Amino acid sequence: MLEKRRRFAPAVPLIFAVVLGFTLTLIPSGCSGKRPRQAVLILLDAARPDHFSCYGYGQATTPEMDRLASGGMRVNQCYTQGTYTRSALPALLYSRYYAPNMYPSSPYVPLYSPNELFEGLDEDSISLPKALELNGFKTAAVSAHSHIKPQTSFAAEFQEFYDLNKDVNLTSRYPYPSAETVMNFVIDWIKANRKSDFFLYVHLMDTHFPHYFTDEAGMFYGEAPYTGDRFIPGGWLKDDGIWDSEDKRYLDALYDGSLHSADRQIGRLVRAIGKGGRLKSTLIAVTSDHGEMLLDRDGKIGHGGGWYEPVARIPLIIHYPERLESVVLEGPAEMVDIAPTICGLLEADIPRGKTMDGQVLGLGWEEKESVFIRGGIRSGRYKCLFTSSDQALLNPAEPDPKDIEAELYDLETDGEERITLRDSRPDVLRNMILAYRDGMTVVYLRSRGARRGKQPNSAFAVSCRHFDLRPSPTPLSPRAAPEDFLSMPSENGWFLSADSDYFWLVAAPGARPLTVSFPVPDGRYVVMMDINGACRVTINGEERALKSPVFSLDLPWDMTPVEFGPVEITGERLEAVFHLQSKRPWFGLRFFGLIPESLMEETESNEYRKRQERLRALGYIK
Repeated sequence: MLEKRRRFAPAVPLIFAVVLGFTLTLIPSGCSGKRPRQAVLILLDAARPDHFSCYGYGQATTPEMDRLASGGMRVNQCYTQGTYTRSALPALLYSRYYAPNMYPSSPYVPLYSPNELFEGLDEDSISLPKALELNGFKTAAVSAHSHIKPQTSFAAEFQEFYDLNKDVNLTSRYPYPSAETVMNFVIDWIKANRKSDFFLYVHLMDTHFPHYFTDEAGMFYGEAPYTGDRFIPGGWLKDDGIWDSEDKRYLDALYDGSLHSADRQIGRLVRAIGKGGRLKSTLIAVTSDHGEMLLDRDGKIGHGGGWYEPVARIPLIIHYPERLESVVLEGPAEMVDIAPTICGLLEADIPRGKTMDGQVLGLGWEEKESVFIRGGIRSGRYKCLFTSSDQALLNPAEPDPKDIEAELYDLETDGEERITLRDSRPDVLRNMILAYRDGMTVVYLRSRGARRGKQPNSAFAVSCRHFDLRPSPTPLSPRAAPEDFLSMPSENGWFLSADSDYFWLVAAPGARPLTVSFPVPDGRYVVMMDINGACRVTINGEERALKSPVFSLDLPWDMTPVEFGPVEITGERLEAVFHLQSKRPWFGLRFFGLIPESLMEETESNEYRKRQERLRALGYIK
């Protein structure tokens, strides 16, 4: 295998349009035009490359993908543009740094921000499947992820979309279709379309929580049984208590077993393609949407949050012997590079007037000095995560570094990102701000002109962390309990608190009326709320008495959504007034769920309740 490791100069690239003269090192196909052009992009959800054996991991977790990597291109440092699926997949699909987040299609999983509802795509954007469709490819997606539903914008970009979740038996411990189930479907689909030009996207969930101790996990843990008691079924920690090296080794074994199981099924697919005589002429790409925390930082497991290395780096392997030499690229590269690279390899033109933010990867590619995420940059040995908004960072006037809140890390000396250099290295901080401005200003301004206000086609929820509140509640510590706020002084009786899983509003008896508002596209919705206790709520002049089915004395409480009913939103804002009406010791509100009224038939058929169970098992609902 050829090794390609380069040192990158300090310039920052702007937007890269994909053109015909792409710079991959190609091998003449010989039979170009005679065989159908076929490509499979496999995404392993929450897969981190440092647990792949081909990326240097000490265990043989990925022998099948190792073989793909040895005969193709492997990128050592590839970074995602989102640390959770909803933000990462649109960046992959459209090759856009500012692609609008994909909704969770659930009234129980809150948006990261209501602003997501108004983010749109600029006129110059085009998705990978649409670009390939215009070049004569049949496009299809097969999904094991419960967030990727037919009504999502992601699914709408494909000519065919297959949601395998509808067939999941929720009495089993895995809340998603297994890689074996997915690959059975995929192999049959490829056989049925063997004479066509096609692009097939495959989303596997085996590397996502939950993880159980299987025989394959035992291969990596060893024969001696785990004697700790820190885990509940599914691989989740019991609480935020102390964990030791044995707990970490057990968690790694759970994860490695799941990775090995998915790898084995990818091997099945590769062999099926090989039996059809198409292995050399079929593009097979493997990547992930984001990595996974495995007790790397502060005892955290899962993903989301800051763009730290365990969740920021993703694998990228592309196997296409007919046109791509064996090569290792050190990087850095980005998720936004995947779509233009696939288009380049398949010799698919990007339509005139359309662009992608990424660039084509391969030998001779234009080197990158920096890679980006909204609010973050990796450049050379340094990484900077900005707490200040893009509005502050990317305004025409250069900001004073003293006014910018950020975390700054030297990854050469502090690979675990423990010591921020924000105050000790103002020179580096300023350079990182300038590099971020150089690389992101144009795409940021382009995204601001792409606002949309159309009612979405899927349900969503808005957490109280994003409410505008009148009067302002008293803040509580993250680990507050009812006994803490019931005895605290407050001007209006309302309190706002949060822990790692939930934000909530709580009120003591006698609290004044509270006005809650947040932005929502105009339209007619069925509104529900996650409450604990009883209250009267007024929305658009309609007043209703609501009461949770059960009352909990503890924070947080079990999810108890209560339906308010249909509401017509105008002026792009929902406003609700809460009056306490309860003899309970306290009242709590966690989020609003909104379902476009056109989807209520599906809701009434109990589909959303089934989805709630699945999301809870996956860890999206606690």
